[in-house]
Amino acid sequence: MSIVVSLQGSGVRSLAEAMAAIGEGRARKAYARAINRTGSTAITQTGRALAQQTGLPVRVTRKALANPMKATPATLEFFKRVRGGDIALKYFKARETRRGVSAAPLNQRRIFAHHFIKGGLFPNRVALGMNGNVFEPDTGTSVWGRPFTMAQSGVILPEQLLKGRSKAAFEAATEGLGARVEHEIRVITRGVVT
Repeated sequence: MSIVVSLQGSGVRSLAEAMAAIGEGRARKAYARAINRTGSTAITQTGRALAQQTGLPVRVTRKALANPMKATPATLEFFKRVRGGDIALKYFKARETRRGVSAAPLNQRRIFAHHFIKGGLFPNRVALGMNGNVFEPDTGTSVWGRPFTMAQSGVILPEQLLKGRSKAAFEAATEGLGARVEHEIRVITRGVVT
């Protein structure tokens, strides 16, 4: 899965005008700086929106969106690959109740029946020392000590980036590229070319 952003309009026109006025080398440097600044802003805004959209803490989304490939004067390309599968339920403010585990994937709290975080009998449950993970027992058998698997949330970050608030935040942040190019050209030429 990939997202491609194509530049059209005033940003491309500004690049052509700048190349004619100050030379290709300096213009490409200014354009790379503008692309990197706009891309970093877009990633920050998208990460915050993704946290609100999915119910994840911002630190988790920031980690998923870290280390983009930045633009250079030679490439003029900024991109970020987002990888991720089904996120563990423990990251969605999970807590154990008598009925199961309460967690809030996609910012909607619900009860996951029969799931557990701790071991033992109520009310004397003890932590299992498994880093707060949520587990789902094999309900096909009723014996004590039955097998269990780690519970997943059904939230997949690459899919969530393509919809809702995160998509809107990315598109809004990339609209300022033309103005950023003009600013970087003014900085490089010390205000001579505007």
